[in-house]
Amino acid sequence: MCNGASDRARTGDPRFTRAVLYQLSYAGGHVVTQLMRQQLTMIRDIANRRKCSDGFSHFNALILETRCLALTGLKQNGAAMAQPKILLTRIDDRFIYGQDVELWNEAVGSNLVLIVNNEIAADSRKWAPMRVAAPEGVWTRFFSVQRTIDIIHTATPRQWILIMVASPADALALVKGGVPITRISIGHMEAGEGKRFATPAVATDDADVAVLRELQALGVKMEVRNLPSDESDSINALLY
Repeated sequence: MCNGASDRARTGDPRFTRAVLYQLSYAGGHVVTQLMRQQLTMIRDIANRRKCSDGFSHFNALILETRCLALTGLKQNGAAMAQPKILLTRIDDRFIYGQDVELWNEAVGSNLVLIVNNEIAADSRKWAPMRVAAPEGVWTRFFSVQRTIDIIHTATPRQWILIMVASPADALALVKGGVPITRISIGHMEAGEGKRFATPAVATDDADVAVLRELQALGVKMEVRNLPSDESDSINALLY
């Protein structure tokens, strides 16, 4: 099983060294652009190979490709890539829960966790406990769905964003509102009336399934995964 570099100088792939990761994360300006152009093919190759049996390195390679494209301003067709830099969107109705967000934040390299939920955004009393539980040094913001749509494109280039929503419906509303969400990881959706467990941690009803299918039709890549180190479950488990 491959779990990334851990405390070693390299990952399982000899080309994917800490030096590369460091440069990808911290280099700036034209140096970043040149480096990213050189490394993008390598990163895509690693992502496509799925070398690790648990899928963790595959996942991280996809995240790094997202960061690479964001930094260089590239798209696959060579056109300018729109801002903001959204590294991942998580569907998890617990939001900031235990170590989950800390682990996901570490995995994707975000410095801003954006909680998008109309109820929480309207009740500032719920913010403090989440801020306390958030990873140290990471900004936490609480926006409604519409406010997120209205201001997400004002994000600065230095903001690396992890979006968290409670439901597929909120994720779809963001996508339809122009928020450039390309990848969604589903962690937890609680049981309720009319819902059935598609996986041990995710319960859906017919409305959820319809929304997830629409997101898939819009080209959003989705997976079911509790923690970054867990093996992912196919989204098909929720769709059929």
